[in-house]
Amino acid sequence: MSEYNEEAVKAFIPVKQAIEALHLPLMMQRRYNGIAKAIVMQVEDGPINKTVITHLLAALMALADGDGISAVHKLKLAAAFDWFEAEI
Repeated sequence: MSEYNEEAVKAFIPVKQAIEALHLPLMMQRRYNGIAKAIVMQVEDGPINKTVITHLLAALMALADGDGISAVHKLKLAAAFDWFEAEI
């Protein structure tokens, strides 16, 4: 069994913050949080499968597209995704 990967979990914090900054209604927020938790589970105790991470991040962006999230917020999400992927 792998060790808990605290650095990878910490690297996800900007993505969580970008999601929180959307100030979504609770029922919408739950969908984003579910995908976010799946990402954290993927990186917590490795090995990290970057293909899975890429698809989960794409799922978050698809959700944002479908929910009509503003272009500004989507850019912030994309920047947080890029930073996270570079850190893990």
